[in-house]
Amino acid sequence: MLRGIDSTLKSRAKVYKIASCDLSRPLRESSNNSAPEYSDLLRMGLVDAIEGVQFSHMSMIPSCDYTPFPRNWIPNHEKVLLEYIRLQDPKYLCDLHRSIKRQGNCQCSLSNVLVAQSKSELVVQKKPVWNVTINLDCPCTLTGLVLSSNGFQTVLPLDPTVVIQKGNQLNVTADGGTIGPFSKNTFAYAWDTSFSFTPIIGQPNCSGFVSQSL
Repeated sequence: MLRGIDSTLKSRAKVYKIASCDLSRPLRESSNNSAPEYSDLLRMGLVDAIEGVQFSHMSMIPSCDYTPFPRNWIPNHEKVLLEYIRLQDPKYLCDLHRSIKRQGNCQCSLSNVLVAQSKSELVVQKKPVWNVTINLDCPCTLTGLVLSSNGFQTVLPLDPTVVIQKGNQLNVTADGGTIGPFSKNTFAYAWDTSFSFTPIIGQPNCSGFVSQSL
């Protein structure tokens, strides 16, 4: 028993810096040691020192939790990874869309059309250029989208493959007039101030999107 303790202390002497490798010098005790119980166990090799942490009593040393996990327990981060892997499977994705449509939650509306714009550094005829992005935040297609913009003007010709102006309205012609799910379409105009754009017309088609996924 003593031989085992000696060999343990020899192997840990350098780590703890309390004796030489061959134990030729006695263990050095701290003059203000307030935890004799802990230091005794440390010398016997029954506990491990934690660098930078000092315990005054054994009761302050955290104990291990050996409570068994429930059967088939999976940590949360692994659940997220498994869900991500399943989403890469086309069959699982199709089943998911079919289930959503069956529950009536796949219908989209004009509220899913988000229009954002920002001022660029470009200038045309001394007027700043504004970049507009049309986002369809929906898993369905949208046909015949029309944006209303009261008093809209521009000195920069609009891209007819994206929008066509008709008075105070802009007809979205991107993708042949049918915007794809979760798509983004951009166009630019130039005027002294920006204009607001409000979706007023659009026909969502969720059944078509699901059938394409099957």
